[in-house]
Amino acid sequence: MEKKNEKGKVQLKGQLKLYIQWPAIMSLLLIAMDLWVYKLDHRAGILMAVFVVVYIIMVGGLYFYSKNIIMKDLVEFAAQYGIVQNTLLRELSIPYAILLDDGKAIWMNDEFEAILGGKPKGEAYISKYIPELNRSIFPKKRTNGRSQWKCIMMTKSIRQRSGEYQ
Repeated sequence: MEKKNEKGKVQLKGQLKLYIQWPAIMSLLLIAMDLWVYKLDHRAGILMAVFVVVYIIMVGGLYFYSKNIIMKDLVEFAAQYGIVQNTLLRELSIPYAILLDDGKAIWMNDEFEAILGGKPKGEAYISKYIPELNRSIFPKKRTNGRSQWKCIMMTKSIRQRSGEYQ
């Protein structure tokens, strides 16, 4: 949707860029039509050329004016989307946490905090609360499906501890 160039300015790309540039593309069609009308009737071609020039000036002005507004709106939308996404993750009914390689919890939702018995104080290492989840069971390389199976079994173990599978 958007990307930054080497100067740090955000640039549009893809479908959004085409949508913004569509009136300029249409001006090329109007110029071609004006040339055709000019060949048929010189006075009508000159009159249409005046309207095409006015159209191109208006499109150019709107493009440079509205591009900044659209970029501002996109940033606001992304920020709002991030807030909504964070709220949904926090209120998710499935225990969910983001852990570092050593098992330190960076972030957890309300359900995961409830399993741990409240918000952990200080540095929260998962092995402190669930001894089966230690660094040795998380392999560095994932060469087969065993890692995924262990994650499924750990999720089942966590749910059993919270009383979900009783």
